[in-house]
Amino acid sequence: MPAKGTNEPVMLRSLYLFLLVLLCLVTYYNSLSNGFVYDDYGTIVENKYIDQPGRLFASLFDSSYFKYAGLEASYRPVSTLSYFLIHAVVGLNPLYYHLVSLILHTFNTLLVYQLATFVLRQRLPALIAGMLFASHPVLTEAINCISFNDDLLMTVFFLPALICHVRSGTGRFLTNFNLYVVCPVLYLLSLLSKEMAIMYPAIVLLYDLMLRDADGDGWNLKKRFSILKSRFQFYTGLVLVSLVYLILRFGALYNPGEASKASAGSLVERIIFLPGHILKYIVLTLYPADLNADYVYAYPDSFFDLHNLMGLFVVLALVVSAFFVYRFSKEISFSIGWFLITLFPVYNLIEIYHPLAERYLYLPIIGFCLAVPTAINAALKWRFTRHAAIIRVTLLPVVVIVAIYSYATIQRNPVWQSNYSLWSDTVQKSPDSLVARGGLGMAYLEKGMLEDAARQFKLTIERYPDHHKSYYNLGLVHYRQGDLKKAVALFNRSIALDPNSVRAHYNLGTIYLQQQMWDLAIRHYVKVNELDPEIATAHFNLGLAYANQGKLESAVSEWEIVLKLDPRNAIARNNILKAQKMMEQTGE
Repeated sequence: MPAKGTNEPVMLRSLYLFLLVLLCLVTYYNSLSNGFVYDDYGTIVENKYIDQPGRLFASLFDSSYFKYAGLEASYRPVSTLSYFLIHAVVGLNPLYYHLVSLILHTFNTLLVYQLATFVLRQRLPALIAGMLFASHPVLTEAINCISFNDDLLMTVFFLPALICHVRSGTGRFLTNFNLYVVCPVLYLLSLLSKEMAIMYPAIVLLYDLMLRDADGDGWNLKKRFSILKSRFQFYTGLVLVSLVYLILRFGALYNPGEASKASAGSLVERIIFLPGHILKYIVLTLYPADLNADYVYAYPDSFFDLHNLMGLFVVLALVVSAFFVYRFSKEISFSIGWFLITLFPVYNLIEIYHPLAERYLYLPIIGFCLAVPTAINAALKWRFTRHAAIIRVTLLPVVVIVAIYSYATIQRNPVWQSNYSLWSDTVQKSPDSLVARGGLGMAYLEKGMLEDAARQFKLTIERYPDHHKSYYNLGLVHYRQGDLKKAVALFNRSIALDPNSVRAHYNLGTIYLQQQMWDLAIRHYVKVNELDPEIATAHFNLGLAYANQGKLESAVSEWEIVLKLDPRNAIARNNILKAQKMMEQTGE
């Protein structure tokens, strides 16, 4: 029979794992009743290819991927594939998508705990790290918006890759399979989930420099160099994976749509205002209040702006403290490095569409979760000498913090219930947000609140007079109201700003079809088919317009395309038979 001392750690570890799973379930249980919101519509709900996973599989390694990936602007095939696979099993029931998000977050919480046991080398601090990660309110965006699951999936592969590395020795290839095969494969899968994983090699290097075999040796350069030398082949493999990915990502698998994103300033501006940018993420991490789905981002007028100077001071203080505290707490130095390094891809040095978003903190915040229990433990050691007393005093502030975090998260989850609740909240916090105003307007439109919808779209046009979607959206309101003259004018204005607006062309074609203005209807439906040849209704309506002009052969051609896209379309089949019969009678 095993000794009590042997069983106790196993039982304690099982208890900790149970507590972490329970905390995740309690904190995010009310998210399971949420629907689809934000980018979920373009990525999943309105993605006409979502029920064709075979076509996505065939496109995973060429640029046609972006055709099937909905609103996905970057090459993230693992994430996109996950949406298609979930849909293949459960269709469009949002419950199961949110359940997958909860499972992924729970699994990541256990991985954070596992990593923390290696980094912090104590179970209680590791448990605290896991609890902070499980409940932190700033992570609600990544978990509640299904189309942001790429952050969760990236972490699902990133952390096991790092844990494998941490547990590996320094042997050769045949004796270190995990180091040379498993780690690079997991790293690649993480990259294919989201490009923020590109910092994995830097985190690996940081761990080897700061924590590997570093007990009590201070900063021993000779020992550090020896460790790096013994792992040179491994680092080379990671660099090669990174280079191959970057070449593909910005070459063969680059989405041209990324180049059309609005500029957030020149490179010089993005560099000199970087401290203030980082400070915003630090504030969100330390004080996750007034969370917002769309922060209106703008750089200050001067480098000497108070916020930017505060950012410079805070960032320099973090970097300097990471060096000076290393002698006393290598774990805190590593945690600071983790936060600043994993956040690097969203520093906006290479422009991104949303420079500031809460979901970007999903991976970096692990550094904060590792630092907090270490800092609390170190502070208490100055006051208490008995280990039991330290544990008791540690638990009180941690329980309070986790309780506050959990309550804030539970309160935040229902905001993501629907587009109406989400954008109503966001407009209050970011009244100048184009995304929020447009989203709220569309939510009003779906509810039939046409005047409220029109007011939101007019406000966006006032603030952003060149935004083509706002004119299109306002055109939809007037179309619903039956004011076709205003609707046509607004759709035409949208097309003037964006000639490739498929929906504006389609709606104009529909209006002209209703008004029996066949030439105009044909012009717009032909344009729709040029821009997107797989819209069955556009081909069907174009066939109707041709038929009403007596161009039966052209009509039949369009309806045959409809049958290729939708073989079960009985109306198109009947129209073809009727048209063919008429052509036989007239001798055409």
